[in-house]
Amino acid sequence: MKTYFSLLLLIVFGLQQLGAQETRTSQMSIPIAIGFGLKEGMESEGIGGVCSIGWQKTLDKNNRWRLQPSFTFGEYTTSGISDTRDAFFRTTSIETKLHHDLLKYKAFSIVLTGGVFLTTERGLKGGGGELMNRSKSGYFSNFYYGGLGSAGIRISPKKSKIDYELKPINFRFGKDQYFAFAILVGIDVKLDNYKANKQLRFFDD
Repeated sequence: MKTYFSLLLLIVFGLQQLGAQETRTSQMSIPIAIGFGLKEGMESEGIGGVCSIGWQKTLDKNNRWRLQPSFTFGEYTTSGISDTRDAFFRTTSIETKLHHDLLKYKAFSIVLTGGVFLTTERGLKGGGGELMNRSKSGYFSNFYYGGLGSAGIRISPKKSKIDYELKPINFRFGKDQYFAFAILVGIDVKLDNYKANKQLRFFDD
């Protein structure tokens, strides 16, 4: 009986310490971002808006390494581009990113990111534009994969449930001469603070 009681105390103590640790660092969050960018490939090019949503997990106790799978959506047109056929297309991407706070001072940090992506693209090419006499209109679809990177700044207030990011450099490169660039602003909505505090109050009762 003493053995089981000691084991129970050990488990309770371990969970309490885990809860206390999670209170100090938010382990999970939902990152959301919007922005403006351009995209080029073998069959299409355009400018337009992008948005993304994902899930983020802290990999270390100092919250300097973070893993983020996410979805990114884009909508592009050739408006303002003079040397291509008229086109409208949408992209859907699945990404896996690894973020690192290269330099950090209190709530402020400079963030570098690397990762990989898969992208599907569907759209319509028209007969207008400077190349209108050479081509007919029609639908198209493409699939791309490759690598990605970004650089920006992050503000993570200690007592706030929201972190803020500005990333003026976001790029991708991949098969079939794929290249994309975007400027993004975003927030990370923290998920763990409420759960950790609730768990701690349970053990303190």
